[in-house]
Amino acid sequence: MTKRVLDCANKVAGTSLKVEVDRDVELAAFNFDSLSVFAFLVELETSCGIEFDDALLNHEQLRTVGSTVDLIQARCRQNQTGLT
Repeated sequence: MTKRVLDCANKVAGTSLKVEVDRDVELAAFNFDSLSVFAFLVELETSCGIEFDDALLNHEQLRTVGSTVDLIQARCRQNQTGLT
């Protein structure tokens, strides 16, 4: 999942940043502006087959690649249990 999130971020930002196994990358490293954050969320939704709430646009859980992975995994668990 980390690779998928990183690939989405790199695609939107036009970068090729990598994450070492024991490290994390701040999303600030991608220099996203508000439009880029929206494009990143859309890319994640498409790639992961999930939907995010609009409230996530300024959400603290989108600070790093790792915290974004955690958010996606939580959203997938919600979808599996029927909670949306």
